[in-house]
Amino acid sequence: RAAAPLSQLRLGLLAGHPGDADGAPLPEALSACFGQLVHLLARGGGQAVLPEGSPLLRDATFLETTLAWGERPRATTRYGERCVGPGLHVMEAHDASGKRPMSWVETTVGLCGAGLHAVVAWRPAVCGAVTGHPMVPVLSVQLDDAGVAADVLLPAARPHEWLQVLLGQLAAVAGGELTPIALRSGNVDFQIPRGGAVSL
Repeated sequence: RAAAPLSQLRLGLLAGHPGDADGAPLPEALSACFGQLVHLLARGGGQAVLPEGSPLLRDATFLETTLAWGERPRATTRYGERCVGPGLHVMEAHDASGKRPMSWVETTVGLCGAGLHAVVAWRPAVCGAVTGHPMVPVLSVQLDDAGVAADVLLPAARPHEWLQVLLGQLAAVAGGELTPIALRSGNVDFQIPRGGAVSL
C-alpha cells in the first residue's frame, strides 16, 4: 500500500436500485452527502462511478451538487470498462435490449470491473444487508436509526457530520484497517451478464 489522499480514490456509488421496494426513497441528506463526496473526488483527481439508472441520477439534490446547471447525466463508459479522467462517470448498466436494468449483483460486478478501489452502497433498510463483491470492498451505508447493520452508520440527527463519518470509514478500508461486513460474513456474489455485455 502507498499513502495517497482519499480524494484520489476511484469509487463506485450505489444508492438504491431500480428494483428496490417502492416507498423507500433515498434520504435527501444522503443525496447531498454523496454529492459532496463526488465533488471532493472530482477536485482531487479521483473518480466516482454510478450505474446508469441510479436513483441519484434523478435526484435534484445530488444533481445540483455534482453537475453544471442544465447538464443532463448520460453514460460515459461501457459496462465494466475503466473510466478515463477524473470526476463523475456513468456506466452503462442495462441488459442487451437496453430496456431492463441489470441486477444488483451484475451492476456491482460491472462497477468493480472498472478498476475501482471500493464501492459505497446504500439500499432501503427493507432490502436487508447489502450484497458485496468477492474482490473489491463494498461499504454498506445506513442511518443509525434504520435497524440494519452497516459498515458506515450515519447519525440520523446530525447530517452535517455524514461526509466526515463516511470519509473516516473509507480511510479505514483503504488503509486495510477495516474489512467490510459483506466480506467478513461471506455475503458476496459474482455474476457475469449474458447477451451483449462484455465478459469479465
